[in-house]
Amino acid sequence: MALSLPRSSPLDNIHAALALSSNLQQLISKFLSDPLAFSQYSMRDGLLFYKNRIFIPSADRSLVHLILQEFHSSRLGGHAEFLRTFSSVPDHFYWDQMHSDIRDFVRTCQGYTVIFVVVDRLSKYAHFAPLHSNFTAVQVAVVFLSIMVKLHGFPSSIISDRDKITPINGMTPFKVLYGRDPPSIVPLFVHDGTPPDIQTQLQQRDLLLSELKGNLLKAQNCMKLYTNRHRTELQFNVGNFVFVKLQLYRQHSVRLQHQQKLGMRYFGPFKVLSRIGTVAYHLELPSYAKIHPVFHISLLKPCRGDPTPNIIPLPLTALVDLMDKVQLKGEGNVMVEDSGQNNAVKYSKRVTRVPLWFRDN
Repeated sequence: MALSLPRSSPLDNIHAALALSSNLQQLISKFLSDPLAFSQYSMRDGLLFYKNRIFIPSADRSLVHLILQEFHSSRLGGHAEFLRTFSSVPDHFYWDQMHSDIRDFVRTCQGYTVIFVVVDRLSKYAHFAPLHSNFTAVQVAVVFLSIMVKLHGFPSSIISDRDKITPINGMTPFKVLYGRDPPSIVPLFVHDGTPPDIQTQLQQRDLLLSELKGNLLKAQNCMKLYTNRHRTELQFNVGNFVFVKLQLYRQHSVRLQHQQKLGMRYFGPFKVLSRIGTVAYHLELPSYAKIHPVFHISLLKPCRGDPTPNIIPLPLTALVDLMDKVQLKGEGNVMVEDSGQNNAVKYSKRVTRVPLWFRDN
């Protein structure tokens, strides 16, 4: 037997608030007295419409707030961004300064903006929890205890994605919250006094876990096999020539004057002097290079053909150019000759204090 109860929709609440709005009643009276002056307005079911949208008096801030709560902060709205919220509200309602009201409401909304995801590596079962964007490690630990530990117990290991906003840094949430490692759970051993039903369930569970672990290992090995078909283990010997990959728009020590992201990706070739460990190599760089000569193997590419040194030379930094070409002219006048990629620019600059390394040169 089920009991059904009437439940009012959010639009019913908005309609009820409109019926009690004194500002709306005044506008309806003006519309009824002179319909020609309000040619874009119409009346239906006791509501005032503007271009087939329900008209909301902008003076009724509580009513505007109620509408924005429904279209943005409710489960239907999902705390969406400004454009998504603004695209849904004008389909049903209209009021003056709607754009600015929606923008300010979305900016000041203190709802959840981050989803905390926990996935079981064995069963791939996932739990989701909302978080604020300014979450802390303690808050993450409390949420982890509430959605995971109380249902499944303490996990034997935790793997975090370790992105730039992860505050755990290698510690379990329990240790972050309580300052100590969680106690281990004693496994349940089957003995003669165990009821047959429980013993059967435990045996079925162990068989299922063994099957799941075997299938998971098989899937991992299969994925590894297909992935490694397109990969080759790269190694270099002492005396080989390689090209070096540099990100000029990130590495300030080799940054160009203009168009950093459109610059060369590889430079060299350079000679391999020694191998450091299994994945790093020491290269013979030019004397003017201001970067460390040891590189990871992922940044190296073998040189094919004639290894002519410095086919693509490293770019000079602005600091190197200035130290080589600064000339003192009078008291505080500095003549700087700055060479770019395709041109040379000379300019004069008046300075109040000359650095010591200028004077020494």
